[in-house]
Amino acid sequence: MRVPRFPVLGEVDGLVIGARSDAQLQKSLAELDLSGHDVVDFVDSTAEGWSFRSKLMVFSPFTVHKRWTKREVIEMFNASRTAQTLGVSYSERSLSSKRFDRIVNEIVDLMDPPGSRREEKTH
Repeated sequence: MRVPRFPVLGEVDGLVIGARSDAQLQKSLAELDLSGHDVVDFVDSTAEGWSFRSKLMVFSPFTVHKRWTKREVIEMFNASRTAQTLGVSYSERSLSSKRFDRIVNEIVDLMDPPGSRREEKTH
């Protein structure tokens, strides 16, 4: 059985959530109101799209948005209420010199700065 490669990013109603581990992801999902959201799209650090099936509480590699680009991930984050609330954005410059996993990691870092409540890190 395949699982997403952490960290992952997902979007629900304009809120972007990021997680570095399964435990962190479960905690973030538990804090959201997923009623009315049967499927939530996620992207992992390898640019693979995943569907979270909220009624079954499982991740599936079967999704409409199978491969993500660097620009799509950045645009999703920068347009989110999460970025607006935090007052941050991710630069769209020099994308060709950055690996996809680095971009996902840096976006998760923007949402979870050092010294915050979530210190758990896995690779």
